[in-house]
Amino acid sequence: VRPEVEVRGMHRSVDGGLLVRTLHDGLWRVEEKAVLLEPDAPGCEGFDVAEGPDGSLYTACRSGLWRKLPGDETWTRITQASNLQRIHVDRSGVLWYGSDQGLVRWTPDGDDLLSPARGLGDYRVRAFLDEGPDDLWIGTFSGGLARLHRGAVEAIGAPEGLPIRASTGVLARPDGSLWVGTTRWGAFLWSPSAGIERTIRIPGEAELAAIWTIEEDPRAPERLWLGTEQGLIEASGERLRWVEWPEGRTREAVLTLYLDPVATGTLWAGGRSGGLDEIRGERMVRHDERNGLGLGRVAVLRRTRDGALLAGGPDGLFRMEGTRWREVVLPGDQARDLRDFFQQDDGTLWLASDRSGLLRWRDGNLTILGERQGLPFNSIYSLQPDDDGNLWLNGDEGLVRLHLRDFDRWARGELALVPRDLIGARDGMRDRECNGWGFPRSTRLPDGRVVYPTMSGLAVLDPSRIEQPRIDADRIAVDAARTGSRTLDPNAPMRLTTAERALHVRFTVPEFARPEAVVFRYRLEGLDREWVLDSGAREAVYSYVPPGRYRFRVQARDAGGEWVEASASPEVSVAPRLW
Repeated sequence: VRPEVEVRGMHRSVDGGLLVRTLHDGLWRVEEKAVLLEPDAPGCEGFDVAEGPDGSLYTACRSGLWRKLPGDETWTRITQASNLQRIHVDRSGVLWYGSDQGLVRWTPDGDDLLSPARGLGDYRVRAFLDEGPDDLWIGTFSGGLARLHRGAVEAIGAPEGLPIRASTGVLARPDGSLWVGTTRWGAFLWSPSAGIERTIRIPGEAELAAIWTIEEDPRAPERLWLGTEQGLIEASGERLRWVEWPEGRTREAVLTLYLDPVATGTLWAGGRSGGLDEIRGERMVRHDERNGLGLGRVAVLRRTRDGALLAGGPDGLFRMEGTRWREVVLPGDQARDLRDFFQQDDGTLWLASDRSGLLRWRDGNLTILGERQGLPFNSIYSLQPDDDGNLWLNGDEGLVRLHLRDFDRWARGELALVPRDLIGARDGMRDRECNGWGFPRSTRLPDGRVVYPTMSGLAVLDPSRIEQPRIDADRIAVDAARTGSRTLDPNAPMRLTTAERALHVRFTVPEFARPEAVVFRYRLEGLDREWVLDSGAREAVYSYVPPGRYRFRVQARDAGGEWVEASASPEVSVAPRLW
């Protein structure tokens, strides 16, 4: 090889050879010390080369990006993009390259652009690295290192053919399709495989066309009820019928609908003015403060596991007993502005509040988990339990997964914080802000995925794809220590002199997937009688350590996991004074 040859890129071929991309001297293949000249793209002034899992070759030239299929000697230009630097083919055969507009994902069916504004700090890509089937690391010239991750959330909105922005209520159907209400565009029946299957428009001005809530009769799937800004609509096939209110009452916005699974054929409707209407056929019975329902606007209505009918809203929680309602009296004033509730098999009742966070009512005791206790938001719109003992919450800051077993440990004082998984942009959410305008505020598909309405459409969560933090004993580390202003080596015995008594020790575990889900506890053996729960600072602070010999131990755990102790536990010694 001549010294003046300028090599711009190399790639290990699927057959074990080495592909070499030169700037002016063609494309080479190196095999067992032999250098072979490969057929090259026409007039290529080359910058990089890559090979797909099927043997397809790609090369970046000043004239654009070219491809050569296996068994073909002819190169075809697939894009005229200029300023190409690095190209990469991932394990699934998708081609990635950096253009002067951003990162491009190319397939024969089309391409997608990830601009610097959407997370890639610099379009000048310098390196790619595959890490598993769901992660692609991208190194840029001046924007640092970026991780492109196939997350647990699929965003559905205008780019995917759902012509809406903000959605309201969502309702899953047994066949896996989904009803979606909107503020201005009516309602859509949407299927993950077929897209939009049906559209319902409300006659009138767009400002009055909002559909806030949807309910469907499982016995007659073509029969829908739509709670709109103008009242209640019964939809049968293509026919829309306004449900008329009794004489003396005018139509109003209907915000909550619930088809009673116990009282067959009964539909409950909650309006903006408060109270409930019990509708059975043409008969309508009013429920309000006159028969004990002093709730104001009803935000959620549902049967519990024991068959009781509960209604929640701004003024708390009410239970129907016979033909009257009775308030469920809970301690304090925190059980207000309720948006949702969920009851476990043992009778424990979980409540979602719009102002207080998550509330647990068990054995006469109310336990509250809100922002002051480490929850990312106080305003919770809905609760969704899963089959693994977790509870999912949604709010303006995204989605949160809590392990109920961790909540119990925290309530008993065994944890300083409740470990939680925060699901947001890194997991695929296009817009982390969920909506709490409509009802239902979330819904579960038959395959276990959960759908949430957002400001940009829908967020479809697959709980099975959530990454779990990996905590190994060797990864837990004491990474810094000091006494006063003097730095100590955390990898060696830490010795304090006769004049030094304070000790600060920092610890961590490298965790990029879910760092917020990792909690710690520590113990200076010989001084601390019990483990000390870390409150989130990841630092142990001792203002006075008596003379003696000690050992610093630290443990970490992820959400729902068990404690893992660091493999290294540094010694600490404090010299006594001689007088």
